[in-house]
Amino acid sequence: MSRYSSGEGTETWYSGGLMKSDIQEFTDPHQGISPEVPLVLTHALSDAGVSTHTKDLPLLEGQDLMLGPVRRGTSEVQRAYRSVYEWQQTLPADTPAIVTRSRVAARLLGYLLIFAPTKSGMESLARQIESAQSKPQLYQELSDRIIRVLIRCFAVRSRGANPEKIDLDHPTRPSTEERDSVARLQVVETTKSISALTKTKIVKRDAGCALSTPTAQKNEARRIVSQSETIHIIPRSLNCNLSSEGKRDWTGSVYAFMDEYADIKLEDLRGKLIDGPTNLMQLVTIFHELVDDLRMSLIPLRDPKDEWLIIPDQYTLWYEDSAHGSLPRNFDHNSGDIIKLTNHTHPSDGDYVPLPNPKFWAVHSAATRAFQFSGAVRPTATRISRLCFCSAHRFGPQSAFYAGKIKMFLFKDQLGVRKPDSILIYGIQKHPI
Repeated sequence: MSRYSSGEGTETWYSGGLMKSDIQEFTDPHQGISPEVPLVLTHALSDAGVSTHTKDLPLLEGQDLMLGPVRRGTSEVQRAYRSVYEWQQTLPADTPAIVTRSRVAARLLGYLLIFAPTKSGMESLARQIESAQSKPQLYQELSDRIIRVLIRCFAVRSRGANPEKIDLDHPTRPSTEERDSVARLQVVETTKSISALTKTKIVKRDAGCALSTPTAQKNEARRIVSQSETIHIIPRSLNCNLSSEGKRDWTGSVYAFMDEYADIKLEDLRGKLIDGPTNLMQLVTIFHELVDDLRMSLIPLRDPKDEWLIIPDQYTLWYEDSAHGSLPRNFDHNSGDIIKLTNHTHPSDGDYVPLPNPKFWAVHSAATRAFQFSGAVRPTATRISRLCFCSAHRFGPQSAFYAGKIKMFLFKDQLGVRKPDSILIYGIQKHPI
């Protein structure tokens, strides 16, 4: 059950979607209302909500396969996982209306161990957890710090004007103080946007990829094609506006964390390198938005003989369940499918650019899954501003005309308290495709 507001100060409660009467005010009465319109809007509202993946940490001695890396880890890694699991078990259980902040923190630390992109990263995080000495306050502070570092970096719409300064002297992070200070001094600002030539090369390189190629609706007189965009895997805003001391401190902390956790070096993304082809990928617009909202990612495949060795250019597609309804109708891949990247640029043509660095997707996918599974995704707006494309794919061009450009936000309370989603459709601008 969720609350719907028309933007005019009136509110009604709905279950399962909007009725035709709810949307008449947004449509042209002379045009009539297509029978497909309620279906389109209902589908959008019901599928754009809170993650369905939030779940408690599993018992280490249980049968959950995702715990494999932790079970095969060092005794320190296993102790660290058990300690946050035991902390989780002492906390009040979640209810449909409330997710407690401390339980989110416990899950986040555990899932960051489970999804760690490198062995050294898992062991480094385990040491920080161990240094908290089973003190709930220190666990909470460590979790909060990771949220400030990672979610503000990756979840695009969670960014405020001024990032908080990270405490370099916190007892759970003695090993990273020097790295933070060095990174702070070495970060270089990015000033220019991606060049048109680079974008052209990325479009050519990624041509044919299921995530990059605009999809057309088949068997229709009018073909509806999605847009695609060149995206940064590690957001370029990391290197922007470094004249602010707080921003420079925070950027240094992000690079220090990614160095320890994901083996991503400052030199890989320093200055204009963050706009380099290894950090870029062409994505259909809706996939871009899902990636930005930490609802979709690519998980690098690992060698069966060495779980820490990445197989080049092969990924497992992952998206949270509620994202499925946002996908184009003709997109024939599901969460869990293998996506193989192929480079369509050639050195002989002088336009060669390398494929994305899998380390960047590794840390993005670790953050995405850890935040989704823990329930720690920031309570900020989740936007679906190009739903008209998805509507057209699923229900035809007429429904896209009526749906128009929908901007929808899911408002939640402060981190740790999740109330029924207040869904505000603040206007539909009719926009034929």
